Amino acid sequence: IDLFALSTLLGVVSRYPWRGGNNRLHLCELGNQRVTKSAWPLVLRLGYAPDAQDIWGLLRELAHTPSPPMTTARKVFQSLGFRYTSFDWNGLDGSIPIDLSQPINNSYVRHLAGSCD
Repeated sequence: IDLFALSTLLGVVSRYPWRGGNNRLHLCELGNQRVTKSAWPLVLRLGYAPDAQDIWGLLRELAHTPSPPMTTARKVFQSLGFRYTSFDWNGLDGSIPIDLSQPINNSYVRHLAGSCD
């Protein structure tokens, strides 16, 4: 997720009480999103504190790409008080592994998808 997408999303939900652990908004995304370098200053201003896992992941990814993701969207949004669910066939970063090109026959997944704001 880049700076534009993060700023837009936060602008849309700014009229709702969501900071300080208020878990009323349930954010759902298609794909296990990761935060890009462009969004990192905003993420830090919002109070996100990177942990050892973030730093290790960043160093590991530098071997493969010159602009690696800084952390997962899951960690950032949960730190901001959102309930967060992502759906991705690969199951990475805590996403629910599901192939979205197929009909969803799992009632739990349909329930989760239906609970998103």
